Amino acid sequence: MWTPCVVFVPLETSGTAALLISNTVQVMVATTGAKLLPSDALHALRTRLLPQTTILTPNLPEAQLLLSEAGRGEFAVESIGDLEKMARVVHELGPRWVLVKGGHCPFRTDGVAAKTDEEKQIVVDVLVGTEETIRIQTPYQLSRNTHGTGCSLACTSRCSLLTPPVNSRRTSRTKWNASSCYRMPTC
Repeated sequence: MWTPCVVFVPLETSGTAALLISNTVQVMVATTGAKLLPSDALHALRTRLLPQTTILTPNLPEAQLLLSEAGRGEFAVESIGDLEKMARVVHELGPRWVLVKGGHCPFRTDGVAAKTDEEKQIVVDVLVGTEETIRIQTPYQLSRNTHGTGCSLACTSRCSLLTPPVNSRRTSRTKWNASSCYRMPTC
């Protein structure tokens, strides 16, 4: 089921603009890999909404889908550098900020994508703005309680970036806050 949550304040009526794409993008690709957003809606999202978006928070499969739809090619993520490059290309689609959530691709500590469960050591999210790129690294957590961590991170990141003054360093702190809950056995 596609349940978008889009908040948009157009420039024409307010003098300022803020566009949050919340569950719209978070449910674009199911955990199973199934595409949940029709291609015409994906095209409209990319061409009409992303250029006006304040912060976009796709996970890896969603970022790959957006780039494929934009004709930017296929992105294989084999290293943290590849993830960072992908985030920069997604940023070129128009959002002011892009936070590509890396939970779908854990890495080894040497920055290479983990191929086995035993190699999963760290998770890296990449935040890209006009003048900066920040890697947010946390330890990989083997848990059955991680469903929804990306959504939690996206929500807290949107709040931190949209609370004046805009400060990307707060996103690193929100990553810690969002992930710390999942280390608790009752979460």
